Amino acid sequence: SLLPVFALIEVFSAWLFLFNIISTAIKGQTVKEVPSNWEFLMGKADREVDRWASYFTQAATFYFVIGCSLGGYMALSASGWAFWKVHFHINLLGWITMMIYGVAYHIFPRFSRRDVKNKGLVKINFITANAGLFLMAAALLLEDYLNAGTAQAFIGVSGLVEGAAGLIFVYNILPSVIPASGTMGRVPVRFVLAGLAYLAAGIALGLLMAFMPEFTGKLLPVHAHVNVLGWITMMIYGVGYYIIPRFAGRELYSQKIAEAQFWLANTG
Repeated sequence: SLLPVFALIEVFSAWLFLFNIISTAIKGQTVKEVPSNWEFLMGKADREVDRWASYFTQAATFYFVIGCSLGGYMALSASGWAFWKVHFHINLLGWITMMIYGVAYHIFPRFSRRDVKNKGLVKINFITANAGLFLMAAALLLEDYLNAGTAQAFIGVSGLVEGAAGLIFVYNILPSVIPASGTMGRVPVRFVLAGLAYLAAGIALGLLMAFMPEFTGKLLPVHAHVNVLGWITMMIYGVGYYIIPRFAGRELYSQKIAEAQFWLANTG
């Protein structure tokens, strides 16, 4: 009986975001003079970080095509549903997460004028994230051909590598996110920080299922929602609240609505 209540809160939160963004485009006050801190796309950033950030977005596009192709196969053939776990991970960890990693490494150092914690870790983050995804896809494809213990160990190792990539990202990007409130505003940064917290929670849940499969039945829906509504959606809300008004050349329609939406989204 609690599920529909919290689902409605989450849905209402999403509609608030939509209302606030559309109202910004229609009713938001036009910015007559662009402040210097709006020139976020012109800010200086480390070339090496930008290069690896571009590799993340290129990899994400590759995974998007693979994910779509698998989805098409699943739609056309009943046998394709044998690959649903691979399809889910390629889309979540490949297409969406890699894209967020790449965009975040591009924009947050510019927003905050603060470099990432360790520039060399961006490369390690890229290698680890891709290695983890390849290992996970292989483990899931071979799951039915290996004995139960070996298959579970393979999935567990894959989860550890993928989880390490997520934690490296959180550790490395935090110094660029926390000071960004001066440029982005308090609410967008709160959303981004919440997204990073949900990423860490999603990693923990994924590892728990990998090493203790008896909990998968109950944790799988929680894992999916923490990743999609927490990690991914909160990041989109945070970046969206800052970047969309800048593209429109307007002030955000309502900071109070944004603040209320933050608490509703997290409650939901």
